[in-house]
Amino acid sequence: MQILFKVFAIFFQEILKLLVLFSTFASSTYILNDMRIKEVIKNHGLSVKSVAGKMGISAVGLSQHINGNPSVEVLQRIAEATGCSVGEFFNAGAITCPNCGAEIRLTAEKI
Repeated sequence: MQILFKVFAIFFQEILKLLVLFSTFASSTYILNDMRIKEVIKNHGLSVKSVAGKMGISAVGLSQHINGNPSVEVLQRIAEATGCSVGEFFNAGAITCPNCGAEIRLTAEKI
């Protein structure tokens, strides 16, 4: 059961990455529900300033990325500096389609 959960978690993270990449190419803007970057940073016992220092940018610069529309590259750099995966930045299972605005929910079920 644990192995299945780990496989699903990895699969879900890769799906999120692909959706972010697709939405970047399909539209100049994309909508992701509940980006939780600041919350994840805090949950890892860090501050925006300390993560910015690890990334080699200013705290203001990092805040602009967080409050704006961060690229996949920036999300990966923040995740690396925080010690987490990019998938942690997203509300589990909720994504808004960049084309039609419909909410897409991903759920796990026991097989």
